[in-house]
Amino acid sequence: MTSNYHDENDENQQAEALDNLITAQQQGRSLPAPKSLPSAKSDLVADLISHSKDIHPDPGFVASLEAELLQRQSLLMAQPQSTHASNSSSGPQSLPIAQLPTPSTSKRGSRPMRLTNPFRSAQQSLVTLALLVVAVATIATPLGRSLALEFIHVFNQTRSDQVGQQDNSPNAQPRSLTPSELAALQAEVEAEIRETTTVAEMEAERGIELKEPSFIPDGFELKEVVSPFSEIVALNYRNTQTNARFIVTQQRLTANGSPIVGPITLAASSESDSQISLMWSKEPILDDDPALAGGSPIGASAETEPIRVGSVLGEYVEGTWAEVISPDGGIQGMQWTDDTNFRQIQWREGEVLFQVVTPNAMDQEELAAIARSLR
Repeated sequence: MTSNYHDENDENQQAEALDNLITAQQQGRSLPAPKSLPSAKSDLVADLISHSKDIHPDPGFVASLEAELLQRQSLLMAQPQSTHASNSSSGPQSLPIAQLPTPSTSKRGSRPMRLTNPFRSAQQSLVTLALLVVAVATIATPLGRSLALEFIHVFNQTRSDQVGQQDNSPNAQPRSLTPSELAALQAEVEAEIRETTTVAEMEAERGIELKEPSFIPDGFELKEVVSPFSEIVALNYRNTQTNARFIVTQQRLTANGSPIVGPITLAASSESDSQISLMWSKEPILDDDPALAGGSPIGASAETEPIRVGSVLGEYVEGTWAEVISPDGGIQGMQWTDDTNFRQIQWREGEVLFQVVTPNAMDQEELAAIARSLR
């Protein structure tokens, strides 16, 4: 701990020295480079100054970026290090709300889980997240020279709005699981999944700290807490008068064995009395589209927008995937629909991915208020 403290302190001192040096040189003052500043960073100062006259950032962007950086710096300084260990598990899972699988709708390695009802296995694997982080830096202000703002894109757009197998001929269909294979898969799923009625019980069960929304719209109650993997927990809230619901999920991204694709939002099938499915997988799913190999896939036509959640930027999207059913009743693909009843926000804080999602047209402001209230 002492070593880490000194390392961080040295970095902060170097950042401050670098900032002071650049500011002085921009103002035409002569200031010798501090001894604590490596020569490589001193050379960087000279390069920055030589190019600074050619950089004319928009003042509004500069002000917005500086505010972002200040908030991010405060977050990083206040953020504790996680000390929780995690358990790995095999196979992908989903968080849906429906019935147990039939032999024609399952394939080993895929685990959809329905909130409020037993687990159902989907035909194709569904995975956990590889996030694309784009760092954007500016030298327009002293603070901007010392820090970089990370825009974290949690959604990956597919090449088209339909993914998976397009050939419906009998010879092109994947082999269905045998009854014994299906029974083995269901046993594996049931051994991994956990369900409680309170957050405290799930924290004790999984050994992790969870966040809960301090703002809950009128009429909504926490109905269950479900964990399809040891790294993922979903809080299911429902309005008993209207049957509307929203779900809060949180996933540790650095856990060994953590899924690499998901969460994927699925509209419930017509045979189900549920409203929504959430799916994860530890393997790429359905076809060779890069968006299906990691992250949270959304359709090619989906439109996202950045949204602030505390001191980080998340993403908001409307729409959902619908299952594409094969002639024998299995799931052979997914079709993206612009159903604006389905709305979600995803964002990342440290090594935890958060999601707030609703299938009931809760407006963006209310959804954002829930997200921002997580404590």
